[in-house]
Amino acid sequence: MISRLVAHFSRYSLANVAVTLAGIISFPILTRIFTISEYGLLSLVGVMLSVAVAVGKLGLQHAALRFFSEIRAGRSPYSMAQYEATVVYGLAASGAVAALLWLIWGEIFASFRPDDADLAWIIAATAGLVFMQCLNSAIVNQIYAREQSNVLSIYTVLRRYLILACTLGTLFLISPTLLGFYAAMLVAEAIATIGIAAWFLRRHPAHPSRFSPALLLAMLAFGSPLIVSELASVMVSLGDRFVIQGLLGEEAVGIYSAPYNLCEYISGVLVVAFTGAIQPMVLRLWADKGQADTERFLRDATHVYALVAIPVAAGVSAIGASMLAVFASTKFAPGAVVIPWVIAGLALHGLFPVAAASLYVRKQSGRILTAVLISAVANIVLNLLLIPPLGILGAGIATTASYLAMLASARYFGRGLFTLDLDWLRIARFALAAAVMVLAVNSVAADSHMSTLILKILLGMATYPLVLLGIDRASREMLTGFVARLRPGART
Repeated sequence: MISRLVAHFSRYSLANVAVTLAGIISFPILTRIFTISEYGLLSLVGVMLSVAVAVGKLGLQHAALRFFSEIRAGRSPYSMAQYEATVVYGLAASGAVAALLWLIWGEIFASFRPDDADLAWIIAATAGLVFMQCLNSAIVNQIYAREQSNVLSIYTVLRRYLILACTLGTLFLISPTLLGFYAAMLVAEAIATIGIAAWFLRRHPAHPSRFSPALLLAMLAFGSPLIVSELASVMVSLGDRFVIQGLLGEEAVGIYSAPYNLCEYISGVLVVAFTGAIQPMVLRLWADKGQADTERFLRDATHVYALVAIPVAAGVSAIGASMLAVFASTKFAPGAVVIPWVIAGLALHGLFPVAAASLYVRKQSGRILTAVLISAVANIVLNLLLIPPLGILGAGIATTASYLAMLASARYFGRGLFTLDLDWLRIARFALAAAVMVLAVNSVAADSHMSTLILKILLGMATYPLVLLGIDRASREMLTGFVARLRPGART
């Protein structure tokens, strides 16, 4: 089962490397085209858009994943045809309502900012994004539930580069404004969503006659508490922008958002790949094999994640200042202080599917909600306490602390089903190898930020695996087995 996880993880990782590359391409362009205040507004609109989409999904994206395994295994009174139609039409309807509510609320918000002449039009464009992203979720989560990581990876990359081409083309050739950016994004999202929907629905037709109100209600019963959970997740990851805006102003939001976004681009390769691979596998393994096999899989999956996450978080912390100078320009340099805290928090967030595995298996969405709410409250309270004395550094520290609170709460609420007997000594070896890597990386300096960044990355990529192979026998065995499978004639 771990080999299957590694296969899915590899596909999602490759896709997210490509997506991250697109982000790295656009990131320095956006930070240079827009002023610090405009970049701050871009971040704030992004937060509000995330909230609108979370409400529009009504938690049905989580229900689509949770109900699929039971229906597929014949352990539900509903058919796959009913499932497909209910997910598609349920999310399309909820997305349309959310888009309308967003449009109304957004126009009220714009009325309080009369100096931003384009803000009302930006809200209109993003209302279309709300609907498209909800509809996109109806299709993507069904592909995700089927563990079709190859299809999902290809689509993710194509969609991201379509958005990149449309937004950059518009900014350079038509309108270098926030309105131009969001209008281009809407066009790209519409093309991508219609394309993937056409592909999927040809293979799995969602006939309106198969729509099941009873199944929709059952899905809402599971998913609706997770609306608040998703909103709380948004507040954990993005709510600090509102506190910074209130306490320090819009320019400080821009200074903070640039390094935060850079960390998200990098962590996305790891976190999205891991969470994307593990959650449907856990649910399928529980449905097919039971507790012992699921527990063993969760333990081994955690070791695999730690093997990669620890050096990524340590490495980004070591090279963060150089990365920010190269990709965002020196005007965002004060934001470098938050990078170690933000990347650590995001890496911890990747373990949430493991910590909350028993809650998903038991369909205890209320407890998932409670765990995320605890994290959200901790995030806001800590931001209010730490930002006045520490500035944006306080927001970074709050990020790590709030994700720790989320993991601890989920693990506490889910106790009694899965026991994770982790090899802490091995995880300590990962940390030791990462520490040696950081010491080596910090010893490097060159004449320019770009030269320094390249040298640090190359040295870090060489140091960590060499040190780890020297001190961890299990890693040496894993490498030996991998090489053996690559030999001609080896069994697959």
